[in-house]
Amino acid sequence: MPLFARFPAIIILLLSFPSTASSADVSTPLSKVQSYENSVVTIRARQVSPDENPETVMEQSGAGVIIDASGLVVTNTHIIYGSNIIKVVFKNGASVNAKVPFISREYDFAILKIDPPFPLNPIEWADSDRIELGQPVITIGHSPLLDQTISGGQVNGLGTRTLEDGSVTPELIEISINHYPGDSGGPVFNSEGQFIGLMNAKRTTIQRAAFAVPANKIHLEYLKLVNPSEKQ
Repeated sequence: MPLFARFPAIIILLLSFPSTASSADVSTPLSKVQSYENSVVTIRARQVSPDENPETVMEQSGAGVIIDASGLVVTNTHIIYGSNIIKVVFKNGASVNAKVPFISREYDFAILKIDPPFPLNPIEWADSDRIELGQPVITIGHSPLLDQTISGGQVNGLGTRTLEDGSVTPELIEISINHYPGDSGGPVFNSEGQFIGLMNAKRTTIQRAAFAVPANKIHLEYLKLVNPSEKQ
């Protein structure tokens, strides 16, 4: 079981900005995060019965993040699990079908593949093994309450694992940001505007506390997809 180190919260910012930043306007970390607003998509997953008169027996939705311009999107496993129809919906309303080339139940993330309907703006990766307690983080909200709102907090806890070579890697990140319905699958950025984790759950016992999957867990499987020679 992960061991969570707890630090007291220092400052939590909630900032709302108009969507005026373009992909070229990345002179500051904040404008860089704003440039990724179109990189956060909606994932709609349905399970439809296979009989002659199909009907939807399960439907759920959440967020996803574009991680490669070729059409790779990452979301939470729990959003798509059990579904047989998955759609990626962009901010402009465009909707495309998605396939699932990789799914991780252990770390609650899945990588989807779509045919891009237009040029995509993928996020920039961070090295999540360098996460430190207390460091600032930024998210883009996806819930109906705070859709496209940029929120700031900090890393409050790390669940870690010690590998055979003695190195320690984060298994889960706890951040001091509220997690609302619809935020699962959304991005967490570091103070440089780089993708550091994927929101996947809220901590029910504490206000302003959510969990995220470290970006390196996702990046490892992403590399195997884009570079098959990386497979073990």
